[in-house]
Amino acid sequence: ERMEVAGEGALLALLAKTKARLEAEGLFAPERKRPLPFLPGNTDFSYLPGPSREEKLRTIAVSRLVLDNFPHIKGHWVMLEEDVTQEGLRYGLDDLSGTLVEERVAHATTVQTPMGLTRDRISELIRAGGRVPVERNTTYGRVDREAVSA
Repeated sequence: ERMEVAGEGALLALLAKTKARLEAEGLFAPERKRPLPFLPGNTDFSYLPGPSREEKLRTIAVSRLVLDNFPHIKGHWVMLEEDVTQEGLRYGLDDLSGTLVEERVAHATTVQTPMGLTRDRISELIRAGGRVPVERNTTYGRVDREAVSA
């Protein structure tokens, strides 16, 4: 079925309709989704531009508003870039991808971010974004490193 969008109200209606359809088909599980930017480099679509800073932030904000059944909106700093990730915390991100030893998937598309970030650098980004860093486990329980090492 072809859907046409004209104007902001129509876009919101389309998003609501799409969300309802995906939920009905069981394809809208929060644990399977995160807003990722389109990275065209080194693909058959490399002639297309990637998203601008504003488009990345807008995607985060719309995700937070529309994905109301998602308890967390995850940002993948490798694809977003550090500055967008930091600002994204004010647009609805509340979960950052963790430290990486050597990220290769996104870098294969020619992203210019570091191959990995330390825990301290991620904490700096979170604080600079106006939030408090909290390490979590896969079920969003808080990790207390002092208790783990004792």
